[in-house]
Amino acid sequence: GEKLDVAMLILPWLKAKMTGKTWRGREAALAAFGCILEGPSPDLTATLSKQTFGTIVEIMRKDSNKRVQKTAAWALGRTCEVHPEIFKGGSVLKPLMAVFAEAIRTQKSGV
Repeated sequence: GEKLDVAMLILPWLKAKMTGKTWRGREAALAAFGCILEGPSPDLTATLSKQTFGTIVEIMRKDSNKRVQKTAAWALGRTCEVHPEIFKGGSVLKPLMAVFAEAIRTQKSGV
């Protein structure tokens, strides 16, 4: 259908921009990713969520721009909401909990 066609067109852009040089491009790609999760095929977005999980976690942890980090956190939250099944098991859940714990420590220390 049309939703799947649009998703297939945007996927290469998302992948390229999430790790791009400009913070605005990274933030836009993360926001677009979070918005399309309920759109096309659930199988497609679940697969995409699994593939991009590590990248989004790293962006949340290490991006130099706080807005990008916050948008990455939002995208992870959307992923948890739409595809909670991908977080079963330690391979995905452990890194996610580690990044949230790190974010809380950073917030408390004022860094």
